[in-house]
Amino acid sequence: MSGKIRELLSNRYLIIALRLFFGGMYLYASYDKILNPHDFSIAVANYQLVPRVFINLFALALPWLEFLIGVFLVAGIFVEASALISAALCLMFTIGIIQALARGLDISCGCFHQGDEGPKISVWLVYRDILLVLGSVWILEFNNGRWTFLPKCNIGWTSDGLCHKRTSVLAAGIGAAALVLAVGLNAVRSEPLPWVKANLSDLEDDEDVTQGPVTLEGAKRLFDEGAVFFDARPQSDFDQGHIKGARHLYYADYSDEIGMQLLEEIPLDATLVTYCSGEECHASDLLARNLLILGYEKVRIFFGGWPEWVDAGYPTEKTPGVQAPSLYQPMAGE
Repeated sequence: MSGKIRELLSNRYLIIALRLFFGGMYLYASYDKILNPHDFSIAVANYQLVPRVFINLFALALPWLEFLIGVFLVAGIFVEASALISAALCLMFTIGIIQALARGLDISCGCFHQGDEGPKISVWLVYRDILLVLGSVWILEFNNGRWTFLPKCNIGWTSDGLCHKRTSVLAAGIGAAALVLAVGLNAVRSEPLPWVKANLSDLEDDEDVTQGPVTLEGAKRLFDEGAVFFDARPQSDFDQGHIKGARHLYYADYSDEIGMQLLEEIPLDATLVTYCSGEECHASDLLARNLLILGYEKVRIFFGGWPEWVDAGYPTEKTPGVQAPSLYQPMAGE
């Protein structure tokens, strides 16, 4: 790269503006996630990318990592390490959105606001995050050390092996600090988020339990006892087949109006069971959260969902008048 181009890209006012933009963005992004860890854990789960046992840990630690690098970028502390983390995070976000779009998931981004307030994932968000990756790399490579404090690189991150190693170690230290903050502050919450989501193999069907996950056997017992089942899958999947007597409530279609209709039809002391397309589908988790917000206290989540129920040969039905999709597609003119 020519000296003039490097000089232009390393303009101190430009770098300061980028630092302040990225720092402010991360501080803003961390705020709602820190205040609402449960909602953010649902947003993470909806991407169907993080293993279930690590979802809560990820949801607790990531906001504090964003908070720390936001503070450091604004204050000019550990700039290269913070920019390195920023580039890694934005690349991770890009990959997460791409795979969700490829799988046809209709979910909120979870970037700045949780629940229905956040924007849906889209191709535009992929372009946005790619630009954020490039901006992070720009700071990482061209930060000239002016108006910054503590360790800094003076000749370019990729050109300085010692700075490369030092920055990587500092980035790891920032990650560890975020984890410590997440552990400590979650412990003092009035309702701390469990560090680990339960594995299905660890569940017990205690009849005294009124909330949380339930196994196939527990779901069948609740079915026999008259519990109300809610199918959180898309309408087309529900129409093709669902647990007998289940009601359809696609989690993405949830609204206050629908919630009021539920309150009118189903008493608050009723036992509810949510399910969707199996363990890797988290729509049932999100729907259960909404039902709890409405005031229902007996809400169970059947993560095995439709596949386990069908494999077990338990009662099912489909929407009247709906035919199974045909594998044969007639050619033009037939």
